Amino acid sequence: MEGDDVTLELDIPTEQAMVVIEGVEVKSSEEPQPSSSPPAYSGHGKIQPPPPSSSDFESFRTSLASLKGQDASLSAALTSLSELSHDIYYGSELMADEAAVSALICLMAKESSFEDGSDHSASAILSSSLQNNPTAVASLSLFHDSIMAPTCPALRVKGLSLISALQKKLSAPNTSPSSLKSQIAALSGLLKSPQIQKSFLKQDGTSYLQSVFLKSGIEYDVVRKRVVQLLMDNFLDESMGARLGVWPKVDVVQKGEKECNGDAVNDECWAWYGKEFYGTESGKKEWMGEFLERIGQGSQGGERDREL
Repeated sequence: MEGDDVTLELDIPTEQAMVVIEGVEVKSSEEPQPSSSPPAYSGHGKIQPPPPSSSDFESFRTSLASLKGQDASLSAALTSLSELSHDIYYGSELMADEAAVSALICLMAKESSFEDGSDHSASAILSSSLQNNPTAVASLSLFHDSIMAPTCPALRVKGLSLISALQKKLSAPNTSPSSLKSQIAALSGLLKSPQIQKSFLKQDGTSYLQSVFLKSGIEYDVVRKRVVQLLMDNFLDESMGARLGVWPKVDVVQKGEKECNGDAVNDECWAWYGKEFYGTESGKKEWMGEFLERIGQGSQGGERDREL
């Protein structure tokens, strides 16, 4: 009636109905959760080979055979490999070939005429192949002994290790700054291999580097810089991948002028010889100052200060 409240009660079901369709599999709404741990990172990656039909591939194949056979076309082969070794694929392939690496090591270590230049080329190929190429560096661990104890007849017959051969070669009158610079760059790349680094220190390789550092003449200043870079990158600068504490040993005390007179070559004289170079126009550089600071960090500071 008009004016009266009328309440309508509707019978509305509150439960939801479920429709089942036979023959259809119902998937769970829960998706599999991703693993909380990320996949292991590999810095090497997969290096894609070039097509076999490419001219570079054929040039690499023939140059590699010439290098290992030391035939009449060796000079042309070294030129070709010098260019190709900058490519990460060819650099990796080259460093995985023990015979090829051994040939390059022997060319780098043997005495050669200035006109020949094969030692310079071999060093450059090693350096380019190993630069920023962890795959190439890793390959060296498989035959590191033949690198540090070369098997070529010219060195084996004299019983020379790699470092002793380089030391002997250093005294030759035709050792050019450019050849030494390239050689030090190659050694720096080789030292990225832990096994080679261990053998290098066992053969007193840092004394050889000091002998290079002490070469007289301003034309060798660029070589001195390369030696310092090698020591920083491989032993003193952690940001460059160096493992600290390997060299110099913590108990090494840097000596002064009295003990380090130019004839003494040992780990105790790096600070003094470095300080002398730092006093020259070419040596008064930030990189040299950083080296002097770091070379003394593992030494007994008070005694070192008194010596210097």
